Amino acid sequence: MKPRYGFPDIHLAGWAFFACFLGTLIVVDSSYAASIARGEGVFAKGVLAHLACVGLGMGLAWLLSRIGPSVWSKLGWLAYTLAFVSAVVLVFLFGVEQNSAKSWIEIQGIRLQPSEFAKVGLIAFLASVLARRPEFQPTGRLGGTARYLDHVVVPGFVRFVPFLFALGLAGWVALEDLGTGSIMVAIVLAMMFVGNVRLTSLAALTAVLVVGAIGAVRMEDYRWQRFARHYERWADHNVSDIGYQTTQSELALAQGGIFGVGLGDGRLKHILPAATNDFVFGTIGEEVGLVGGLIAMGVLAALAWRFLKVARLAPDAYGTMFCTGMAAWIAVQSSVNILMATGAIPAIGVPLPFFSAGGSSVLALWMGIGIAMGSLRQPAAKKVAKEAKQAPKHPIGALAR
Repeated sequence: MKPRYGFPDIHLAGWAFFACFLGTLIVVDSSYAASIARGEGVFAKGVLAHLACVGLGMGLAWLLSRIGPSVWSKLGWLAYTLAFVSAVVLVFLFGVEQNSAKSWIEIQGIRLQPSEFAKVGLIAFLASVLARRPEFQPTGRLGGTARYLDHVVVPGFVRFVPFLFALGLAGWVALEDLGTGSIMVAIVLAMMFVGNVRLTSLAALTAVLVVGAIGAVRMEDYRWQRFARHYERWADHNVSDIGYQTTQSELALAQGGIFGVGLGDGRLKHILPAATNDFVFGTIGEEVGLVGGLIAMGVLAALAWRFLKVARLAPDAYGTMFCTGMAAWIAVQSSVNILMATGAIPAIGVPLPFFSAGGSSVLALWMGIGIAMGSLRQPAAKKVAKEAKQAPKHPIGALAR
């Protein structure tokens, strides 16, 4: 599990490499049509930048995997600060709008999405908080209201403050980019659940978040129209307007059938503006069919499952919680993207991990993979791995078997 050189977990690295390899093929395939139309040749600048970010991300993952969790666990609030600066401050000062969302910054012609890196920072922050969070044993339930407030309500609120910071960051991102903000909220809730936050608190918090999500949708008319008219997207007045991308993706998936029309022979990438991003799964289903779509989903599911295995093998609580957050990120974001492409839910601008074009996303994913693999670089890792095979010690042990 812990070689002197290379990655600590070869299975996690292997699934990540395989997902990245397949994703790069799809990015090149889905983007060349628009690139040729713009006169940039088969390999557009965006594709070359994506390939460069893949290489850079792998290098960063190797470097980060050399650092053990004892270091990362001390940097929780620093991780949050960096996440806040990247997702809020930089976007507020230098943000540019793209696809009705102001969540990008542009540097020398290169566009980056800081909120992707904020996901890694958010996971690192919550992992640090939950790893150091002692079990809550309220006292003073008897003896008057003042004592109850001092020993139950106030300590409970203080313990909840870090989660308010995390949800506040996610909520701020959601105001400009509903899709990314929603994924961040889902990551927070998943980590809180595995971190043994009381179910009553999670239920109450979820109810508040649902109300907030409805408010975020109603704030922008284009969002509300997208949701309100989604289930009428095939109507004559919607099919070529607000429902265009979703309906074309559904048609492409139907056209692909079992084995697809052939890699490179699809039509979706020629007509959709988001063929390389939000609706890349439509191109996968059209060109390589149901079989290819199932392979893509299987690879992403295997990667998320392996994160759960690494979480179970991690020698400390920080590694467990960080890997749980990474598993939630990949599983939830993949599910939402595929549901969008199949028309099950309205489009909210969520890319498919590794398969959608975007240097920020692939860089952030590889950074998270590096930190997760670093969680196994502890002297006790082999011992913990051996004990974990006999009796899992972490809350997600049964899920990862």
